[in-house]
Amino acid sequence: MVVLLGWWWIGWSLAVAGPAAPLQVDDLPGAWEQARDAHGVLDGAEAERLAVLAAGAGRAGEAAPRAASRGASPELVAFAALVAAVSEGRAPEPFLAAVPEGLVGRERWKAFSQLAGPPDQARVALVAALASEPADPLLATYCRRQDLRVRAASGTLAAAILAGDRAALEASRDPLAQAAMASVLLEEGRVEEALVAADNARRADPVIASTHTLFGLALSAAGLESAAVESLHLSARLAAWDPAPREALARLHWVRGEPWEAALGPQPRSNWLEAVAAELSCRSGRETEPAPGDHPRHLAAEGWCAITAGDLDGARDAFHAALGLNTRWVSAMQGLAEVHRLRGDQEGRVAHMRAAAATAPADSRLALALADVLAEQGRPVESLGVLTRLAHGRRMDPDLERRIRAASLAAGEPGAWLDSWARTTDLAPSAVRGAAFLSLVALLCAPLVLALGLSIRRPGRRWGLAEAFVAIGVALVGPILGLPLLLRLAPEGGVDTLVLALGATVIGEALAVTFAVALARRIDGGLGALGLSRCRWSYLGLALVLEAVVVVAGVLWSALLSGLDLSRPTQDVALAFDPSRGMTELLVAGTLAVIVAPLLEELLFRGLVQRAAVDRWGRWRGIALTACLFGAMHISEPAAVPPLLVLGLATGWLREASGSVWPAVCLHVVNNALAAVTFVAAAGVCVG
Repeated sequence: MVVLLGWWWIGWSLAVAGPAAPLQVDDLPGAWEQARDAHGVLDGAEAERLAVLAAGAGRAGEAAPRAASRGASPELVAFAALVAAVSEGRAPEPFLAAVPEGLVGRERWKAFSQLAGPPDQARVALVAALASEPADPLLATYCRRQDLRVRAASGTLAAAILAGDRAALEASRDPLAQAAMASVLLEEGRVEEALVAADNARRADPVIASTHTLFGLALSAAGLESAAVESLHLSARLAAWDPAPREALARLHWVRGEPWEAALGPQPRSNWLEAVAAELSCRSGRETEPAPGDHPRHLAAEGWCAITAGDLDGARDAFHAALGLNTRWVSAMQGLAEVHRLRGDQEGRVAHMRAAAATAPADSRLALALADVLAEQGRPVESLGVLTRLAHGRRMDPDLERRIRAASLAAGEPGAWLDSWARTTDLAPSAVRGAAFLSLVALLCAPLVLALGLSIRRPGRRWGLAEAFVAIGVALVGPILGLPLLLRLAPEGGVDTLVLALGATVIGEALAVTFAVALARRIDGGLGALGLSRCRWSYLGLALVLEAVVVVAGVLWSALLSGLDLSRPTQDVALAFDPSRGMTELLVAGTLAVIVAPLLEELLFRGLVQRAAVDRWGRWRGIALTACLFGAMHISEPAAVPPLLVLGLATGWLREASGSVWPAVCLHVVNNALAAVTFVAAAGVCVG
């Protein structure tokens, strides 16, 4: 076929520009009716589209009369008859004589009619056609698919397709360029990107059969096999002369364990499809005579037939001969792996399976088979590596992720298990690793901190400043360990760094509060000494009034610092936060900042530290010292320190006036809730 611009351009009512709807097998009759009823004189490209649609709809005999009725010249009428005949899979000879030799497209369709014949004839025909029309991108597409080392006219789309020039292909909007790009991406194993490129190509021009073939291959690689079958059926209908979609369809049915013979078409079949039938029959365990030919496809089929007959040496020679002609022939690599398996050579088997998986990274079945063999041989780490590489660049597959988690347990790789779990929950893997690391730190440190607190006993008096500063030191464990964790794990612009930072801080504060609770249980006064006692409801209302004072102080401070750049660290954290990742991380960050952190910080600073400072230096100096320590704990955000000093003074006074820590917790929760809302809205209120 040629570069076809889309069947909707043929119809008079669809002449306006707009996105194309994907063509389906059932749409072909309707598309032909619209093309048939279109008005205007045909040119060469429109005559080809008309003929292709006629053949696809089973109306090939009407192509030439319809072309004549639309004012086409006698040469184009004959050309339409030739295209329709070849598209329907008929011999071109009865139609070639009526088409002038100089007419553009004549040699192309003559070459296409040879694709189903002996491989050497097909190669000669394609090379001759490209020499006649060196700028034809569709000819270049089929030459590249046949692995022909030929050249097109330099600087043309055909040259870019043959060379796989990614820059030129990406810059072009031509559907054949998009299809070629999809082919390159599939060779690199980038299935999702290939799927998008192939979909763009078939939407840009739904009448080009090769775009539907590539789209079907991409769908199959992505695991969408039912849709792949539909796309390959459509390609086979539009181009009966092309054996490629029928081969792909038969192989897809074969790997799914379904009947595949009907996909190759009725007998007699072409030389190409006979070789495919021989290979699949032998791989299904049925002895079959191979189809003669010197193409890698025929040699690989000969090798599989030799395996079925028990001739391993003959099979090995045939597969090596196929790879000698095309080093990327995956079926031959699979055949050599089978030969080594039958001979008990596991290393040789794995080597050829690795080569096959590396050559066709888009085919997940090759990688899964390799992973299974490695696991059977007691090599779980290598098996896990194969599965992990397979998961990258693909949409999340629950079955694959379950296999990865099972392999990670067998290999003793908890990091891979966490990454897989993150992919299934749509969380950033580095955030999950960070949370797991901090949780491990907490589990290891909690017993030590608890034992330290329980080891102190001072009957008759409360704790002193020494114990208070020990608690602050314990609280710093989280940030000190979390800082290198963030630097190591936070990817470029990906993970919500704020969630990890909050988690690291909360872990340290939780350890410090654990120490404080253990200490309070061993010293007279018990938990009531930490302020865990009842208070009057009026103090909770007073906390809301004091929050207004804190907010006003924060607004005034922000206005005073409007000319300075002290807010830069806070801005960096805000930029690192990524609300688009979903509600999960928003809920985690909100819970830590609004509920958990205020409770832990008030128990630590107003419950433990302020109590010791007031006993030592008196009420007001103790409140001021505690507020300064509270602000110093947030020194990583310099612009937030002064408003937090005001918050510390307000919560400290509430603690002393009420005799309970709960009003201070209430004030802190309200402050952080307002700050969280304005943070998400980018208003700049700091979280304490």
